[in-house]
Amino acid sequence: MSKFYGAEHRKLQDEFDTRRLADLMEGGVMHAEFAPHEVEFIQSRDMFFLSTLDPAGRPTVSYKGGAPGFVRVVGQSSLIFPWFDGNGMFYSAGNLWRKRAKSACFSSISSRLIGFVCKARQDSCAKRRSSLPTLARYLSSASTSRACG
Repeated sequence: MSKFYGAEHRKLQDEFDTRRLADLMEGGVMHAEFAPHEVEFIQSRDMFFLSTLDPAGRPTVSYKGGAPGFVRVVGQSSLIFPWFDGNGMFYSAGNLWRKRAKSACFSSISSRLIGFVCKARQDSCAKRRSSLPTLARYLSSASTSRACG
């Protein structure tokens, strides 16, 4: 039994003869912890895209950017990034607190892509904030299912 695919996925995989490929992806590429090369890649990015669901369940995607290293991996399946709210809406931040799916995508135009599904929480840890004293809030995301790279 798959932890990743439902009956609808399997029906399409069977119809298009891609079940073996899907199983390979689930068994080898998808994992719950960041590999060292993924940590290096994520921490070198100057941007990523954050996907959330709004209160009506519609998907949203927001650009999040900063100097390379603004996102830090702080555990085997956790990362932290500063929250810069430019327009005062707190749209993505508000969506993060809802108990719905979230994901992030880190990419490089020339080389590769890493995406993952995550949970989010506000992090009030002063030790983490002290490394960037101008920032009062961080969001910390714990990968709960898979990182793909």
